[in-house]
Amino acid sequence: MKRDTMRTPIGACTRVAVLVVSCVAAACGKPTPPTLLTLKKECLAAARKAIESEIKRHENWLKQRTDGSVKDDKAPEIRARLQMLYADRDHYDKITIQDYTLPKRIQVRAKLANKRRVLHLKKQSRSGPWYNVIGSHEPIEVERMYDMTLYLVYPRWYFKMNSHYVYVAAHG
Repeated sequence: MKRDTMRTPIGACTRVAVLVVSCVAAACGKPTPPTLLTLKKECLAAARKAIESEIKRHENWLKQRTDGSVKDDKAPEIRARLQMLYADRDHYDKITIQDYTLPKRIQVRAKLANKRRVLHLKKQSRSGPWYNVIGSHEPIEVERMYDMTLYLVYPRWYFKMNSHYVYVAAHG
């Protein structure tokens, strides 16, 4: 004897739940944007990662000058920036989510140009601005143009041009 699951309360509830989930998934078609708490956590993590990336870059530049592979007078400038980066790392390591303030948010039309995580804006000059993706709420396809919401989580040293590490909160 076959049971009619629609007549039982559990069977009806299961079908309704499946239907609701299916309708929501089909209607949305996009991942949900991050909550404020998630956004703050992910931006703070991205800022910490950006600082570590900058420290590695600067330490490498300093090593090139001390081992003689690069000959210029920039070592004192690099050392000074390294000291600022170490201080920033200490500050960001101590900050709590409650005390963290979201950085500047901007809207851009851009594509991820390559695996190095550099965004190319729809209207961009040779002098930038340059945005390096250090974190993203959703995966980003290379060479696909998106409307993006970016958070400028940390400045990036790039030949004194406008450059930032960014967290991509949303794109579509």
